[in-house]
Amino acid sequence: MQVSGTVAFYGNESRDGVLLAIDEINAAGGLLGKQLTLIDEDDEDNAEKSVNAFTKLTSRDGVSFVIGSSTLGATQAMTALAQQNRVILISPSATNAAVTQAGDYIFQGVVGADFAYDTLGSRRAAILYDAGTDYNSGLADVFPQQFKVVADEAYQSGDVDFNAQVTRIRAGNPDVVYPPSYYNDVALQAKQLRAQGITCALLGGDGWDRLIDNAGDEVLWF
Repeated sequence: MQVSGTVAFYGNESRDGVLLAIDEINAAGGLLGKQLTLIDEDDEDNAEKSVNAFTKLTSRDGVSFVIGSSTLGATQAMTALAQQNRVILISPSATNAAVTQAGDYIFQGVVGADFAYDTLGSRRAAILYDAGTDYNSGLADVFPQQFKVVADEAYQSGDVDFNAQVTRIRAGNPDVVYPPSYYNDVALQAKQLRAQGITCALLGGDGWDRLIDNAGDEVLWF
């Protein structure tokens, strides 16, 4: 995981979650009767370092499975090795669907659409995404495979006016809007969605970290 560098907060949050899960599992008796231990390595969002970390963890430390990396490039650098060595590789936040194409030992979670359908009870979704980034477009490609989309709207990196897209989204009458962008874009999009009277839930991914710190009540759902 990246626990240093420009996207360190993703890796640190993932590690904190893993540590919490390990504590809960061990307190309940462990996994298959064995206590779990975390051995972590920092790949610094670097493909070469992620391969080195994977090799150390699997050959020297003898881990049973690897959680990481946090970003697409660092994760994809390990997928062929994971498949070849039959080591389960799970990425918490590398969202491009190409990650799992290396084989059946590589996993991602498809949870956004399931949450919208099962928990929120939504049936009509709109998507608003940055077509120029792999992160956005990867999530936007997967979501319609799991959910009925009534408005599919793209924009370009650097855009700050989303009102044309929002108008078309409003016409689709969605009951959830999925903007799988980073928090800085979503903060602007939420304001413009609310300004046009769209009051339904907004749903996103790990790129929403720090959203609450950069937006107001418009990102809340009542």
